[in-house]
Amino acid sequence: MPAAEPEAFHWRFFDFGIGPLALTSPRRRRALVLPATEIARGFHPLPPDSGAGGLALFEEFCSLGGGALMSSGGVLVAESLAGMEPGAGCGPLRRERDGTWSARVWPLTRMQRLSGDFIYLRQSGDGDYGHWLLGVLPLVAIAAQFCDLSQFSIALSRQPEAMARIVRDSLCLFGVAPERIVALGEAPVFLQRAVYPLPLEGGSFVSPQALEVLESLPARLAGGVDPPKRIYVAGGADMPVNAAALLELLQSRGFVAVDLAGMLFTEQIRAFSHAEIIVGASGAGLANIAVAPRGVRAIVLTPPGTEVDGFRALVERKQGCLVALRGVDAKTGFSVDLAALRDCLDEFQA
Repeated sequence: MPAAEPEAFHWRFFDFGIGPLALTSPRRRRALVLPATEIARGFHPLPPDSGAGGLALFEEFCSLGGGALMSSGGVLVAESLAGMEPGAGCGPLRRERDGTWSARVWPLTRMQRLSGDFIYLRQSGDGDYGHWLLGVLPLVAIAAQFCDLSQFSIALSRQPEAMARIVRDSLCLFGVAPERIVALGEAPVFLQRAVYPLPLEGGSFVSPQALEVLESLPARLAGGVDPPKRIYVAGGADMPVNAAALLELLQSRGFVAVDLAGMLFTEQIRAFSHAEIIVGASGAGLANIAVAPRGVRAIVLTPPGTEVDGFRALVERKQGCLVALRGVDAKTGFSVDLAALRDCLDEFQA
């Protein structure tokens, strides 16, 4: 791609080749990228120790596939591009190997426009349960510090039904009615006005303010049966081949098995809300550790070579302790060393 100065377009007169009205051949142009503070109509900073940059106020901006934001003047919002790898596509956008961004444009093509006030939660990777819980859902509480949530629609990514249900149930805990949720597809859409809570620290390295929000979730639930203090997260794709013996050992130590795949969001939150010791295979469901009490202890069962740095950082942020118990390779998968697990449990329960 030839070096050139970024060229800004008024994107009302352009589209990205989606739809039947494209009248010309596409062109790829280098795009200008600026931080939200330099593009937004207004900006509310949050305290430096909150792990969040603040809330940006936009008028007439475009939502692109993957959560990227572009102003009506054709400038990309830098914070909305987080998590995209060089060479990866984001709808009509592409991050080049040199770190710059380019956009594929079709002139004179109609685009959808949504009127009203929005809180923009869409992010790259928000279809992953762990990222939604740790990185996106806390933004609702941050936005609520400045906004009456009942007066805003919530703009986010369109998800498969199972994840869409989790999104609806989790937003409901903050008083967001399902009819207020607007799921955006891959086609570019202009939003009339929006509040954009800037992404938090990201991933499992959850910010202190986000952690406080997540720890408040159990208090939002209606009363029910007291949850267990020792849980074993069963099920999932990375379960060890000696899972039956593992379950027998843990049940003899007072652990209750939970299968997150068949549980509602609120049921998952309740299950983890009193857990002092958690055992489970590495997976997105362990992000629920965020709602457990401070000082939680976790044993993560992993295949050989699997890293658990994100979970370790999360547990340490909660003043807890995590042990990664790496499995032993077998012909049909990996198996857990039960003697090593007993030692870990004895140490935790000492």
